[in-house]
Amino acid sequence: MNSTIIREDCIKLINNFNEVNKLFNKTYLITGSNGLVGNYLVNLFSLVNHLYKAKIKVYCISKHAPVWKDDRFVYITQDLSHHFTFKYPVDYILHCACYGRPKKFLENELETISLNINATKTLLDTARTNKAKLVFLSTSEIYGNPPPEEIPTKESYPGNSLTSSSRAAYVESKRLGEALCYIYNRKYDIGSRVARMALVYGPGITIHDERVMGNFMKNASVYKHIKLMDAGKGLRTYCYITDALNMLLKIMVLGKDVIYNVGGTETVSIYKMAQLVASYYGATYEASSASGLKDAPDIVKLDVSKACNEFGIHTFTPFKEGLKRTMDWNANR
Repeated sequence: MNSTIIREDCIKLINNFNEVNKLFNKTYLITGSNGLVGNYLVNLFSLVNHLYKAKIKVYCISKHAPVWKDDRFVYITQDLSHHFTFKYPVDYILHCACYGRPKKFLENELETISLNINATKTLLDTARTNKAKLVFLSTSEIYGNPPPEEIPTKESYPGNSLTSSSRAAYVESKRLGEALCYIYNRKYDIGSRVARMALVYGPGITIHDERVMGNFMKNASVYKHIKLMDAGKGLRTYCYITDALNMLLKIMVLGKDVIYNVGGTETVSIYKMAQLVASYYGATYEASSASGLKDAPDIVKLDVSKACNEFGIHTFTPFKEGLKRTMDWNANR
């Protein structure tokens, strides 16, 4: 297990996941198994095996060697942006591999496109061969910058992104990945699902992560000062990792529709996050008059009522609590 905090999170999720027995005696393929979502899934399945002797088998694929191993699982080091094959029988495929950080997908645009399109098609073919279910991790960014009347944003909103945007490689390839899932469902009835994830965070977000939360933690812990890129008025609705996994697993085993939003319910400003992080580390903070990130949406807030109503989800981790657990995990490292 990666850490005590991650173990505690996974135990709490297992205890509250009424469908845990539906995970037993199945084989899973998890791509991006070193990432935040993938790593938590591997930890979770490992713990389910330990607690219930559930006979879960997992194939873990990541670009780099794993940071820890469960000897009962199979680990494969593979860059999925290049051609690959997978020939082992599986029941479920969770396609979590992608460059999710803006800096990374801006630096690796063609690789990002390949991960979301070519790799997704290969995995859909694998699902078809095995009569397996596939869950494709998409993104709230496909909605672009919705108008006020479309916030919170429902799954039915078509989006308004531009192919000329600096983020187009990420956004548009996610859209085509979703289209592939629909096509394979219609042609081959494989039952693929799409989870449009928004701002999932938790232990695994380190101070070396270039996104705003990691950047704030690094500046506060190392330099004792946070300077925002703008006034910090942007609003974000963050989702703690275990809340996201709860929704993701229910989509996988219970989902009746194809597309679901996966996100939180508590909205905070970037400025408020800076305050909370600075307070934890005993640091100072200040806003800026600069314009901030180009092409980033002003408000990210998904309507998650579809998943909540269908799966009976009623509680979410308060942002302040989840942020503290994330910073505690970093401190323990």
